[in-house]
Amino acid sequence: VHDTSTTRPRHVHDSPRPIRGLSRRHSRVMASRRKRGALSSPCAFTVSEGRVYVCDRENHRISVFSADDGAYRHCFSTFGDAPGCVRGPAGVAFAAGHVLVTEGVYGRRIQAFTPEGESRAILCPPGGKQPMLRGLCVGPRGRIYAADRCNDLIHLIQLRR
Repeated sequence: VHDTSTTRPRHVHDSPRPIRGLSRRHSRVMASRRKRGALSSPCAFTVSEGRVYVCDRENHRISVFSADDGAYRHCFSTFGDAPGCVRGPAGVAFAAGHVLVTEGVYGRRIQAFTPEGESRAILCPPGGKQPMLRGLCVGPRGRIYAADRCNDLIHLIQLRR
């Protein structure tokens, strides 16, 4: 067995070509700091229903762009602990008609938002120590999987519409 964990194919890191299907113009629109919707430390994203939802970590919000042309649509959330607020969003997924967000600062909860940004629910996984949720993924039948760094496990959560 050849271990490739320490080697990286040159084309993966050094390729000057854009991702197939995403033009350079669209890449610049989503990443430009001079336009409305400027991103600061984007760290995760998901695409659903013609929109791209981006975790804008340093701005403590979710920025929403058009999947078709990359145009900024709106953003939601702000810094804080209250419903509708997040501290450095770190993970985002789309399930059961909701945008799900994990926090990067403490990572103790998953918040469910409508696509327009209204807070609908706060999910706190059960378990021993305080969770530190990082990875977020939606699997078959709307099951939500969340990686928990502190408890060394994957939480399985079922969200109902």
